[in-house]
Amino acid sequence: MASFDSVAASYDKSLVASRIGTFQREQVHRLMDKCLHTKKGLHVLELNCGTGEDAIWLAKKGHEVWATDVSEAMLSVAEEKVHRSQLSLKISLQQLDFMRLKKLSVPQKFDLVLSNFGGFNCVSPIELQQVFFNIHQLLAPDGLLIFVIMVDMTAWDMFYQFAKGKWGSLFRRKGRQVHYVPVGGNRVPTWYHTPKQLRELLAPCFRIEKLRGIGLFVPPSFLESAFTRYLSWLSWLDRLDRMINPGTGLARFCDHLYVQCLREK
Repeated sequence: MASFDSVAASYDKSLVASRIGTFQREQVHRLMDKCLHTKKGLHVLELNCGTGEDAIWLAKKGHEVWATDVSEAMLSVAEEKVHRSQLSLKISLQQLDFMRLKKLSVPQKFDLVLSNFGGFNCVSPIELQQVFFNIHQLLAPDGLLIFVIMVDMTAWDMFYQFAKGKWGSLFRRKGRQVHYVPVGGNRVPTWYHTPKQLRELLAPCFRIEKLRGIGLFVPPSFLESAFTRYLSWLSWLDRLDRMINPGTGLARFCDHLYVQCLREK
């Protein structure tokens, strides 16, 4: 929690409003639009909502969002943005660790549970399986789970390590062991997954309906500064991502995976 509290003030500028962050989030929103365009007035639970960017997007689409995050500082920024957007009647905020979903203070079932951009990477595979089970209990019978998670073989990361001559780090994400990623001066335990591993963890609670890559050509956010002088390149890379729409085969090498799941009965 301390790690994410310490980056809350700069989070929007460095990730949400950055060119790379904007392109990748728009890729996620386009996929969600295809899934939700016929659905009206959904009751949505958002996990690791950060500064509320996705909650606001969903609320503007007419959905009611219960947005949660473990970081009090992130929620403080989100609350200000929700108030500024005049969406307080559509968005409720609660400080909550998604490992403790039983403490959720909402009686009714949800139509959709959303976790965007790597929140689920912060728990071990065993813990993540328990999270999926708890989400299953919170969803309506025909409910959806959508999450975006970092994968274990990002092409851009491997290219970056190769260009830097860090041969030993080419496959640094592979394996099921824990990695420690610096966030706000702290080291956050992080696990990366393959599509096959995710299917195993989701069963028997969920069945993957759609799996797409986010950021095959658009690079990871840590390369934002490297593209400062080449912003037009990012627009072209985003167009390539739109054209190719990375499916299961290429998704393995993208920065993130978009995973859309149906609740098993």
